[in-house]
Amino acid sequence: MFLKKGTKGIGFSFTEIDNGQIYLYVQFNEGKKIKTIGKYPESSFVKLTNRDLITYTKYELKIMRNEIFARNGYVFKKDGEMDNYFSRKGWYRAIRKTRNPNLSDIEKHNVNLILKLEKQ
Repeated sequence: MFLKKGTKGIGFSFTEIDNGQIYLYVQFNEGKKIKTIGKYPESSFVKLTNRDLITYTKYELKIMRNEIFARNGYVFKKDGEMDNYFSRKGWYRAIRKTRNPNLSDIEKHNVNLILKLEKQ
């Protein structure tokens, strides 16, 4: 894929070593769909790995995971822990209550990975 001159967005690259094989990943997210709000904005536009998350506490992981939902306007349980946390954030707008929020593939990947790490 080639970008047109003047294309705006956020770029990210990382390397991964798997069984002695080196992989280089380059990711570019174009346009205005990138939500850079919250404490962990990268969780909505960077495909995270175990190594990226190893230093976070379970509570930080929980906030990071739920922040993905919050950026998408998810309505949390009234007076619950996440409702109390995010309702204090100036950027949070509860707009839809759904069991299947409209998350990007990157956000889905990150939610699943973070949830897995929270359970360890």
